[in-house]
Formats: sequence, C-alpha cells, structure tokens
Amino acid sequence: GREGKIVNLRWRIVVVMVVALLVGCYNRIVPTPDAEHSTHMANMTLAQPRDAVEYRQRLRVDDDVVVEGRVVSSDREDNLRYSLYVEDEGNFWAVCLFIADTLSYDRADSVELAYQGGVGIGRFQALLSAFDKPLNETIKGFHNIRWRFQQWDEALAADKAGRKAELATEIEWIESRREKMLDFWAMVEDGRLPLRVTHNDTKLSNILFDQNDEVLCVIDLDTVMSSTSLNDFGDAIRSYTNTGAEDDEDLSRVSMNIETFKHYTAGYLSERCASMTETEKEWLAFSALYITFEQVLRFLMDYIDGD
Repeated sequence: GREGKIVNLRWRIVVVMVVALLVGCYNRIVPTPDAEHSTHMANMTLAQPRDAVEYRQRLRVDDDVVVEGRVVSSDREDNLRYSLYVEDEGNFWAVCLFIADTLSYDRADSVELAYQGGVGIGRFQALLSAFDKPLNETIKGFHNIRWRFQQWDEALAADKAGRKAELATEIEWIESRREKMLDFWAMVEDGRLPLRVTHNDTKLSNILFDQNDEVLCVIDLDTVMSSTSLNDFGDAIRSYTNTGAEDDEDLSRVSMNIETFKHYTAGYLSERCASMTETEKEWLAFSALYITFEQVLRFLMDYIDGD
C-alpha cells in the first residue's frame, strides 16, 4: 500500500490508501473501502497530459462524459469517475469505476471473438462520431507517416550504427511505397479523411466482455487522440489477423488470417458504417497495409539507429 490523494476535477481532495491488485506499467486495479467502487487506474504520468482539466475535456461530449465507452452524466456525485490519483512521488493516475464480472481476452482465437472485437471498436467510434473538439496529442506524430519519413530520412543520413550499406533491399522496399503512404496521409491532412476520436490501442485485451462474450465497453483511454478512424481499424487488423507472435522469429508462422479479417470487419461495420464517409469506406482495407508499413518503417529505423 502507499499513501496518495484522489484529486477530483472540482478540486475536492480525499486522502486514501490503495493496495494494487493487478499492477502494470500503465494500469492498476485497486480496491477502495467500498468494494462496489473499486477503481481502474491508468497511469497518466507516462502519457504526459498537461493537467486534470485537459483530461476531463478529452472525455467530455457536450455536457456528458464518456467513460470506458459509456456516456455518464457529468453532474453525478460519483467522484471516482472523473478523478486523478496522485502518488507521493508525483505520479498521477486517471481513475474510473472498476466494472465487475467481466471477461477479457489476449487473442481472438475464434471468429466470434473477432466479430465482437470489431463491434467494440466500432461502437466506441460511433458513440464519439459527432465529437469535433481537438484532443491533446498524447504521443507526438503517432501514425503520421509524413513525420515518420522525416525521421527515416534523418536516420539514413546519420547512419549511426553503420548498417545502411547492408540494408539496400529493405531500404528499397520502403522507398517503393513512400509515395502511396504519403498520398494516404495527405487525405488526413486535407480533410478528405476526417479527424475522429481514435483509441490508438485496439488490441482485443482493451475490450471488456460480459459473461456471454458480448461487448461491454472499451477500456484504457490514455492514448485517445484525434486522427483518422482508419488508424484504429488498421491497427486492429494488424493485431488480430497475425497468425504468429508480434515478435515471432519464425516467419513461417506469420501470415494473415483472412477469416478473422472478414469477421472483425463485419463486426466493426455493424456499428460504424452509418457514421462513415464514402472515402473512409473506400480506404478502410488499405489502412491495415498503412499501419503495418508504419511498424516496419519504425522498427527498421530503430535498427539503423543502433537499436
């Protein structure tokens, strides 16, 4: 246990003692004196928000607050829904209600789970489709391929680890796709692909299910930002459909499961299609190529820079 303070956005302070049940770099599950009000805490120190007011604004839609995929009236007395937990050493955590009796999964091992995963992210985006306020850029340049290519050009010019010469084939693979990827991002820049509220961490484990494997809500909102909604779809497809591990050293195990793709897409569109533009629909499938390409670009840059 450790001492800390719950700092409500109305600036009322309550001193509490917390004991972590599950601990990670970004998230904790902690009990409070009333078990019904156990909380989920997301570490906002690592995500670098500017202040508590900004965090509230990121979750606000008109006079309501969106918490874990649900719209909750902002005048409720349940302070834990919109609070920050501040540790003595200065770390602070966003606090919201812990939802009991839920299930979560690390992988979509069935097409039914893939479909429900699509439902979860599609519903999250549909609920926020009318939100048109700017959001804080929690992670600079996230999915901005123009900015990534600036980094790439600098990495090639510097060649810090002296590895550029051995990577002629890989560099050509990247360069042959530069124009197409920049053309896609240009549609975000000029508004043909509108800015939406995006989750930016759409792996299956960030969706909570009830005991019947129906979607309850999306969690872990610390990376919510403004971008094209296609980024969320593309990253989910990259994650869900990979038949190998993300860091698999045996490439014979890595391929794309097309049935998982079909079912995730069906679930996503069942919630999201009505609020999509024609351009978003047209470029939906391409977004999976875009996000996967970005990952390759970033990892190859890391290697060129000396890991």
